[in-house]
Amino acid sequence: MRITQAEAWLVTMRLEEPYSVAYRYSDSTTNVFFRLETDQGVFGLGCVAPDPEVTGETAEQTLQTLQGVVLPLVKGEDPLRITKLLEAAKPHLLGAPAALGALDLALHDLIGKVAGLPLWRLLGGYRESIATSMTIGILPEAETVERALHWIERGFRILKIKGGHDWEIDIARIRRV
Repeated sequence: MRITQAEAWLVTMRLEEPYSVAYRYSDSTTNVFFRLETDQGVFGLGCVAPDPEVTGETAEQTLQTLQGVVLPLVKGEDPLRITKLLEAAKPHLLGAPAALGALDLALHDLIGKVAGLPLWRLLGGYRESIATSMTIGILPEAETVERALHWIERGFRILKIKGGHDWEIDIARIRRV
């Protein structure tokens, strides 16, 4: 089995609930999807959400890296040799952790399909479900409490409450929640 082609594309999605963090207001997010295909018709899909403040790269830069750097590195290679491919890619992807993540995810998705197992089972997972969190952006104290109650009423038990403008106000908001 050999990788014959890859494609990457951007998808911008509006957030159901916009939020603010210390460095930005967000009402949408742009994710980068990456698809590897083999000569046997099996494909793997990866998806990443680059953020210049977190990963050091934009979605557009990640897209260009996947198209211009990653595809030439992996084309013709055996996708089942994940560690070999990732190790070979790392020196070319310094400063591009989202691009490396997209490749990693696509390769793992592909191997799960080849094995005929969902990836969580292939990697030894055993839970039927996992708890997830809801993020509450930087808001005034009363609004933060209102949003926390809203999400708790909908079943969320883990809340991430953003801060960063004023530590004293952040502490007061957390205590109030």
